[in-house]
Amino acid sequence: MDVFILDKSYQALAVLDTFQSRIWTDRYNKYGDFEVYIPAIMPVCSFLEEGLYLYAPDQSDRMMIIEDIQLKCDPDEGDFYTVTGRSLESILTRRVIWGYKELKGNLQDGIKALLRVLSWKRNISGIICTMQLLLFVKRRVSGSEYFLTLQMLA
Repeated sequence: MDVFILDKSYQALAVLDTFQSRIWTDRYNKYGDFEVYIPAIMPVCSFLEEGLYLYAPDQSDRMMIIEDIQLKCDPDEGDFYTVTGRSLESILTRRVIWGYKELKGNLQDGIKALLRVLSWKRNISGIICTMQLLLFVKRRVSGSEYFLTLQMLA
């Protein structure tokens, strides 16, 4: 049940193999989330940084983004870090579709076209579309988050 801490180019920095608790939730049509509770004395804590990624290959195919790190000081139990965040697809909630994009053809190609524009303009690597759909779409999208648009289409 190891969790790998990855840098922004998805290279492993450290292995988080000792923790008090770990909650790792994948969701079908939403982004997932996680919470890890770690003793602050662990050497691996020096690698924890907001914006880095966590990956637990034995449990999920989804990467998570570290979004918040809280230190809890307790003289009786010791100091602990609570590390929380959401799955990688949540970065699409930070991006807005500007102008009009017209999607025609099968749904998979439309989603790939949206992701291609997003990846090119914002230099986001590592986004992979793996679905195999034979649904067809004809829709104009504009002014919403990429994630909401993809969720609406799926």
